[in-house]
Amino acid sequence: MQIAYLQVFSNKTSIKMKFVAVLLLGALAVASALAPAAEQQLLQQIIDQGPASEAPQAEAALARSSYREYYKIHLYTAPGANSANRRARAIFEYWPTDSAILWKLTVYDFIGFTGAHLHYSDPGMGNPIWVHLVPHYGDGDFVSPRNYGIYTWNGIFRTEELSTHGVYSINSFLENYVAKNKIYVNVHGINKEPDLTAYLNYS
Repeated sequence: MQIAYLQVFSNKTSIKMKFVAVLLLGALAVASALAPAAEQQLLQQIIDQGPASEAPQAEAALARSSYREYYKIHLYTAPGANSANRRARAIFEYWPTDSAILWKLTVYDFIGFTGAHLHYSDPGMGNPIWVHLVPHYGDGDFVSPRNYGIYTWNGIFRTEELSTHGVYSINSFLENYVAKNKIYVNVHGINKEPDLTAYLNYS
């Protein structure tokens, strides 16, 4: 957008055109400044929705009206999962914006929950944590084991944690990692191994 306006300055010397361009640039700057507040407002709406519905066809009305994109991932039992969690379920929902990803994790009938993360995986490589969901980034990797009949966590992550892995934009994260089956969500059980898992791939 800024390049286009610079072209206007070079091709149109009219003061009026310059004034209009400056106003438009100013409006974009204000919109950018308001983005975090708008994201917090939308996150509150997600929180107010409560737990995710387990029905595959049930999408939040909020997703259709307030977001450009919405994804709902049903996790499955991970290989080697604790037998106590064979009946556990989880749903991970996420709403990307230009500068952040808003998310909701709902677990059902889970024994010994110790954490949830987004992990990176590539052939021949390990599986490091890329995004801390529970606990939050900076609060360690795991929490004390707890049992949940049904429980929901919500949050927002931007590029702060991703940048430590060389990813500096949400679009890059989605297009170069999520869409290429390199990012998955794990819900960890009492032994800190994944009991539920699923790729975030939306393509």
